[in-house]
Amino acid sequence: MSEKVDPQAQEEFAHDASKGANEASSDVSAGAHNAQDAFAKAPMTLKLWGLTFTGVIASCLEQPNFALAFDYEAQGGNIVNLIGMIVGIFNVGGMFGPIGTCFIQDRWGRKAGFAFGFLSVTGLGFYYDAESLLNWRIPLIIHWIPESPRWLALQGRTAESLAVLTSIHSHPLDLDHNVARAESYQITAQAEFDKAQESSWKSIFFGKYKKRSAVIILLWTGNMFTGVEIPLNYGPTLYAALGYSTPVALGIGLALLVLAVVVSAVAAELCDRAGRRVWIIAAFGGCGATMALISGLFAHFDPLSTNQAVGQTLIFAFLFFEACYALGEPALYTMSAEMFPSHVRVKGVAVGLFTLNAHAVWIEFLLPTALVTIGYGYYLIFAVLTVFTVTGIYVWVPEFRNVPLEEISRCFGEDEDVQVRASDIVFDAHGEIKRIPALA
Repeated sequence: MSEKVDPQAQEEFAHDASKGANEASSDVSAGAHNAQDAFAKAPMTLKLWGLTFTGVIASCLEQPNFALAFDYEAQGGNIVNLIGMIVGIFNVGGMFGPIGTCFIQDRWGRKAGFAFGFLSVTGLGFYYDAESLLNWRIPLIIHWIPESPRWLALQGRTAESLAVLTSIHSHPLDLDHNVARAESYQITAQAEFDKAQESSWKSIFFGKYKKRSAVIILLWTGNMFTGVEIPLNYGPTLYAALGYSTPVALGIGLALLVLAVVVSAVAAELCDRAGRRVWIIAAFGGCGATMALISGLFAHFDPLSTNQAVGQTLIFAFLFFEACYALGEPALYTMSAEMFPSHVRVKGVAVGLFTLNAHAVWIEFLLPTALVTIGYGYYLIFAVLTVFTVTGIYVWVPEFRNVPLEEISRCFGEDEDVQVRASDIVFDAHGEIKRIPALA
């Protein structure tokens, strides 16, 4: 069945996008108007940069004040390109941010890298909320975050590393902290070996870690090829196109985020039981099947019609899609952090996040135009892409369930890099580590 493009589609899209601005212009209160004027004085790039939290832009697109700030009405037929640029461009920072902080995290610690990113965002945000009592308290949360024990071991600070592990594993039935001591022994031995290994970017892409890089790129490519950016960042706009009012459309978007949090919490608890790989395959497969359903519904549904049954089915489909996606998200982030050894872990994770945001840029930039030109076919593209990525994950991605971080190399056929196996650590009658049998 060929798709007939409505010649008025782009004009109608522009009209719908600017409708909120038209309705709001006559009744914005004085206080809101003053706040809007203050926001409008900031540079355009600062506005876009400030929207870097995933999913936040979704609700912004349907906010009347947002439409006023970016002057939707004056854009006319160019509104489609403007929305694509707004949503796509803020992911550019996400491409280079993780890479830029690699030096900080390797030189001063994971905590320092987190502090840099956290304080950069909260510091700027609270600067514009100078009267808030939280503007200096929130950043202090970093004080209670412990440093990575593996990074401490890499720096030769084994006593501090053991102290962190002891606080994590503290238990009334383990008064001698044997669990923490055993893990510290394994971490320290592995850190001594890792420090002698190459840690350059060349080793990530062309050296011994190239297979891991290929796997993490595949995983994050598969993540984006589910089409998650459609409901995540354009959800309320799509719901409004289905005939729902702005408050209802924003409410549906909120429901998706709440559902994602709940499902992710459950999936995180089950991640170690069923395995990371199986959750990711099930999640991506469910997303692909749901995208195929959404494509079929949009192929036979006129947004301007009064077919409420089909519209409600579409909303349910988006909710089901979000639930499927959330099932795999904890496993995806967990595998990304587990995949690389400690001395190159930051670089490895940065490769994954760069891949995530690089795909987000082109997907989000093209999405408004694609929905206008090829319509339901855009959803079908993601359904087909998911078939290929799920197949690739099934064939090439190993399982990390119940494997200590110091032994992940075994999953990639690099047994010789594992210095101590957790199962080989033995305590004598006095509670001291007695022996470490040689690896078979």
